[in-house]
Amino acid sequence: MKKEVVAKVRVLYSDVDQMKWANHGAYHRWFEMGRAEYMRRNGFPYKKLEEMGYFMPVTELFCKFIKPIRYDDLLKIVAWPSNVKRASMKFEYEILNENDEIMAKGYTNHVCLSKDGKIVRFPEELKKILEV
Repeated sequence: MKKEVVAKVRVLYSDVDQMKWANHGAYHRWFEMGRAEYMRRNGFPYKKLEEMGYFMPVTELFCKFIKPIRYDDLLKIVAWPSNVKRASMKFEYEILNENDEIMAKGYTNHVCLSKDGKIVRFPEELKKILEV
């Protein structure tokens, strides 16, 4: 069973193009919101990770647009970790509308870096909340 955290967001004018459809760049931000909320709700916000001297940059991003998202839609962002290894992992996402229809889905891959930019193992405290 996958761990999930739902963040809610309302689509703003800054998220849409002339057709009032969500611009592709907004999806990446919504993924980040879901990922950050997952970390926060599990007691390990990114700020804590950085204070410990670690970073988790995105190394790959994929998004499948299923249905158009429009201005003023209320979205649910579902995020969960998967494929956790010693120093890398994946976050998976679904963006749903108010009727729980999947509007988009995707993933981001991450690597764990030390403050000097070297690939290192995830701290044990973090790994516990990432492994499902």
